[in-house]
This record gives sequence, structure tokens and C-alpha cells, in this order.
Amino acid sequence: TMSSAWGADVSHRGGEPGFIELKDEKLAMEDYSGNNMFNTLGNIAQYPACGLLVLDFNTGNLLQLAATAELEHKPDGRTLWLTIECSRLFRRVQNS
Repeated sequence: TMSSAWGADVSHRGGEPGFIELKDEKLAMEDYSGNNMFNTLGNIAQYPACGLLVLDFNTGNLLQLAATAELEHKPDGRTLWLTIECSRLFRRVQNS
């Protein structure tokens, strides 16, 4: 139904430090075994507006990004490209 078509889809992406790279003024994430959460492929193709939340476990800070996503299909895999539209940094409040 139309009402169910407008829900949110939340999928975890993760990896070792550096799995998100800055290339050509865009963020790039390779799809690799273990992520395999690309049930969002259809959603991204139809509705490319997306968000990304980056957690810094060392500082407690959060980086919230609003972006437009593109998928690149290659013989050796897929890449998700994000063009950042807006960003917000939330710093952890230090207790004195």
C-alpha cells in the first residue's frame, strides 16, 4: 500500500576504520561480505535521499549526515556513493 511505502529503512553498515573513504568530494563505501545488508538497494534506487549516523565511541560524539546516494555496480562488487547535503556534529557534554 502507499502508506507502507513511506516507512524508514535502517540498515547497519560497518567495518574496520577507513571503510568509508572520501573520493572525488563524495563518501564511498564498498559492499563487502559481512555487510550484505543491501536490502536497501531498491529503496536507494527509488528514493536516493538518505542519512548516515557516525558514532565515535572514544569521545561520545555523533556525526549526522544527510546525503543523496548513488549505487555503482562493478564486476568486482558494488560501491555506495554519498553526496553530503547537510551535516551536524553533536559533541558529548563533559560532566565537571
